[in-house]
Amino acid sequence: GGGKSHSFLPSSMNFFKRKFSFTDEDDNGEVSLDEVASSPPSSFSLSKMAERVSSTISAPTSPVRSSDTLVRALERSLQPSTILPPQSYAPDAKTILIIDDDLIDWSKYFRSTGVSRIRVEQGNFSDVHLQCTEHTCIVEIKLREGESKHINIDAFLIGTDAALLPSSDRIIRSLITANIPSINSHSSTLSFLSFFDLKKQLRRFKLADGSSIPFLPSIHYPSFHKFNPTSHFPIVVSIGNEKKGQGKIKVSTSEELSDLEGIIYKAHINEEVEVEPFVDIKYDIHVQKVGREIKSFVRRGISSHWKSNASSAVLEQVKNNERHIEYLEAISNYLDGCSILSMDILVARDGREFVHSCNDRLRYFGESQEEDRRVLCSLIQQLLFPIYTGNGQTEGPSRRPIENGDKKENKNGWDPSLPTNQVISNGKDGNSGEDTMGQLNEHSQEYSEICLYH
Repeated sequence: GGGKSHSFLPSSMNFFKRKFSFTDEDDNGEVSLDEVASSPPSSFSLSKMAERVSSTISAPTSPVRSSDTLVRALERSLQPSTILPPQSYAPDAKTILIIDDDLIDWSKYFRSTGVSRIRVEQGNFSDVHLQCTEHTCIVEIKLREGESKHINIDAFLIGTDAALLPSSDRIIRSLITANIPSINSHSSTLSFLSFFDLKKQLRRFKLADGSSIPFLPSIHYPSFHKFNPTSHFPIVVSIGNEKKGQGKIKVSTSEELSDLEGIIYKAHINEEVEVEPFVDIKYDIHVQKVGREIKSFVRRGISSHWKSNASSAVLEQVKNNERHIEYLEAISNYLDGCSILSMDILVARDGREFVHSCNDRLRYFGESQEEDRRVLCSLIQQLLFPIYTGNGQTEGPSRRPIENGDKKENKNGWDPSLPTNQVISNGKDGNSGEDTMGQLNEHSQEYSEICLYH
């Protein structure tokens, strides 16, 4: 018994030596007690740590890194990031207010190694406070340190991810009343503040061939009290000025519609309500105009959710379609010109297309996001410092429709034979016009353009 106890102690000591030593090992893989005792208890060496890492971790497909390389990498990671020097501005510098979240620092696109002529002030709607008189409109912006500053601005831009508040419309209207320019025309900006009303106007608009933009028929409740009875389901109910599919619900039975009506009424939701027929879609197409450039993207959902943007999706840039460009140009012309305009189109499983929505705020997709932001910044520069041409006119942001010559490369248009990893139904914003309304539902007249006031 004693022999067994004696033989256990050395192996146990070796185990504890290996577990609690932070110094280098000898050739036999053991760590001597003398080395442990001689090393300072609080010593820390990046080089020794790097040597231990490099000696214990190997990757056959990775380049060999020396301990010096690892030390330099660790030291760089511990150093504070480089602080850029303050930007210098020219005496004639102009200021633009960009109302957006802080995910994108818009000032970096206007930074210059020398003197800059454009000063960017950025904040969300919750950070912006206006002081308006008959002569001026002073903007107060809250800073991160809890302080604020007052500025006079020369232009404004509403970003894609600006968090809307009940006061957002009033802020935009006040900026327009103060005659502060934006990239799009003031009339188009005001029109998009009430998209439900804008859709009703666009439905009546006729294209060059006499057809209409194919919006889905809908019932609009500007002041909601109750739903108009219907026996045709499913339908999609939109509450308020929904964004990114939020505020929408698919209703499949009259019982569900009655329950939803009670919830809206009891919650005293003071929002507009819109009802549309549900459309089972394969994919949706996003067409956007930035200045003179037009791009088209196809989004194919990879889940079974009826909203195509409810989960992951596959995004692909495709050729522009002549018909889609015609819709975009028609909307831009109707709104007195738009340098920034986007449109979403739903493609049903039977191949029919429905213009689902349009927007005057740019969204960023795929690999062209950075390019789109730089084009937008060039539009800002043209707005603040227009180029004077030889005939005495100024060249600002392009708002006129695309010329025929600009579309020659897109004559083949959208190819419906492309693989469709189908975005399972969305109804999220389907829209159809008079030429497809009758095919949607044999009782589609129930969803004709009706505006019920209660």
